[in-house]
Amino acid sequence: MMANQDNISQTQLQTLFEVSKKINSQLDLDKLLDEIMDLAVGLVQAEKGLILLREAQSENLSVKVARAKDKQATQEVVAMSESTVDKVASSGQSMLIQAVSKDDTKEVPPSFFRHKLVSLVCVPLKIRDQIIGVIYLDTTKSKHFFQDEDLFFLEAFSNLAAIAIENAQNYEELQELNANLENLVEERSQELQKKHGELKKAYQELQEAQVKLVRSEKMASLGMLVAGVAHEINTPLGSIHSNTDVFQRTINKLQHRLAESPDVSSDDFLTEFSKSIELMAKLSDVNKGASERIIQIVKGLRSFARLDEEEINTADIHEGLDDTLDLIRHLQEDKIEIIKDYGDIPELRCKAGQLNQVLMSLLVNACQAISDKGQIHIRSFLDGDCICVQISDSGIGIPPENLEKIFDPGFTTKGVGVGTGLGLSIAYEIIEDHGGTIDVESKMGKGSTFTVKLPCSAFR
Repeated sequence: MMANQDNISQTQLQTLFEVSKKINSQLDLDKLLDEIMDLAVGLVQAEKGLILLREAQSENLSVKVARAKDKQATQEVVAMSESTVDKVASSGQSMLIQAVSKDDTKEVPPSFFRHKLVSLVCVPLKIRDQIIGVIYLDTTKSKHFFQDEDLFFLEAFSNLAAIAIENAQNYEELQELNANLENLVEERSQELQKKHGELKKAYQELQEAQVKLVRSEKMASLGMLVAGVAHEINTPLGSIHSNTDVFQRTINKLQHRLAESPDVSSDDFLTEFSKSIELMAKLSDVNKGASERIIQIVKGLRSFARLDEEEINTADIHEGLDDTLDLIRHLQEDKIEIIKDYGDIPELRCKAGQLNQVLMSLLVNACQAISDKGQIHIRSFLDGDCICVQISDSGIGIPPENLEKIFDPGFTTKGVGVGTGLGLSIAYEIIEDHGGTIDVESKMGKGSTFTVKLPCSAFR
């Protein structure tokens, strides 16, 4: 059975965030599997746990790690519901089986009773669409009875674990290639060149995989913009489409009149012809404006995402602000007045895509803080050798007791389903990575002001 995403708590979300940092810092595969197993058993208080991975040659599942609190015999530790493991590994669907009576054994494997289990949970380890293994946990005591929220939590945990395992396997392969390379250096230089080429290719593939991961995460952060951008593009496209239809009908009408009228120099014809030309000229102006709007939207989206830039580059902060405002125009509608007070600031060497992510988070929050009509005031100025960007809104403000928590991972006041509570936390880390600071001032009913301060020499 699948779990409901609403069952995950903010505490569990923050736990996953901490777990992700921990397991992704370990590149030794054996140690990583030990850590994953310990975390999985501990997080849901299981009595026993197994991690099974597919063998590279045979594609069969084999036990890589086994944990049991009380059982010492190897055969007891690795005992499991093999049919459940096979079903999860083949279907890619998680399974949660809870205690049932022996009279009601629908879809319950015989091993469930043979091993005297109270509940078991099994989740797949997936890399994209490929299932590389499973995490299996069970318990024989009712006080450790697995629930739906445990299943969903383990599904989220397994996604993080699978990425960490793939990274460790890639690193292990890279280490093996390095070791082989050192041996081959002593044997013959020709083989060295060949293996060096293989190593270089493997390293490039690893780098490409990491870049793809960063890009996919960056694209995920743009998901909230899709509806707004589609609306912004559809509006001018609708004008162009409608005007094109009028063009065609007008031209057909003129062609028909030319074919029917022997005297094209008559006043009636010239008047009608003049009006048609005037109409088409006006429609052409509308089409031109609509096309320029579409070009501006696409340019802003490409500039904001910076998908072709993974390194540090020189960026115009004002251009980033304008592009971001253009992309969230659907949030502003007619209720929010944007006031720009741009100062004379230099271009900044930075990770432009990440910096745009910060501006997006702050401006979206500012729009969401204004329930009715209001203003967002954007200032930029120099403070010594630092570039400062201030974003102030006239929204509802932040309660004093929350001001110290807003940059904490997982903290949110937006309610379930609105956000993860990681936006400002990630923004804080990005600004910190640039050697800068981000501060907030707020008054209830008056609004909030976020100030980003970036040293001009951060990446010189």
